[in-house]
Amino acid sequence: MGKNKEFQDYITKAQSQKVGHGEYILSPGTAFLAYSIEAKNAIDLVKRSLTRNDTRNKLSFENLIVATLPAIMGHFETFQRFLFAGCFEHSIYLQKFEIKKFIKNISECSKLSFDSLLAQRGVATISAGHVLADSLVGWHNPESVNSFFKLFITHDLFSKDDCNKLQVLWQLRHAIVHTGGTLTVQDAQRLRELECKGGIQLAFEKNFIWELARKLHPLIYKSVSCYGAKYVHNMKKDVLENEKTKVNQLFTVESSIPKWLK
Repeated sequence: MGKNKEFQDYITKAQSQKVGHGEYILSPGTAFLAYSIEAKNAIDLVKRSLTRNDTRNKLSFENLIVATLPAIMGHFETFQRFLFAGCFEHSIYLQKFEIKKFIKNISECSKLSFDSLLAQRGVATISAGHVLADSLVGWHNPESVNSFFKLFITHDLFSKDDCNKLQVLWQLRHAIVHTGGTLTVQDAQRLRELECKGGIQLAFEKNFIWELARKLHPLIYKSVSCYGAKYVHNMKKDVLENEKTKVNQLFTVESSIPKWLK
């Protein structure tokens, strides 16, 4: 039946509730954490179904864990982009927002084109902020991400410790996506934390995704909450209440596992 189908013919509508762009528009941090828990739950479900001595199933489970990391990091990139887009849309409420300085700095790391603008015609959920965020190069580099967010207020989104942890995750994601799952010696030497891991075919302990979701909770909560507090503090005093509500929602971070947030 399927031999005459093309790859695109296998695309179907998701049957279960997924974290989509609608959730990311309202509250990027909350949306990302929701997806991280979905990923953790999926891995937990498979793990519980494994028999203790089935080597073949254990190998498949190992491959599944490796494949889940890029999916989570893809959502992490979406979280960053949508948070940036929201900050841009609400920047009209900031007390001091130097438009000329913003344009000058953002143009140095942007690949904005008329094609990207035209592609968004008629898409109600896409704003100028999202088009701009999609044009920026450097979302896999937390220091670059900090530089993007400092164009709104003089405050880093990620701390130095956060940057170090995220760089490790992005490098692991790079190895899975671009080098067939092998952490090359050259790539490993880019980070002190990975220097002794170079040359190995990546595999993770069975609790890796669980721990990844748990450890990303306080990172997201702290970074978004602290940045949001600074952003709100720098807003004009005469902003309407309904607009303040939207801004506060943008920086709200909630989770179905609240104890993981702190």
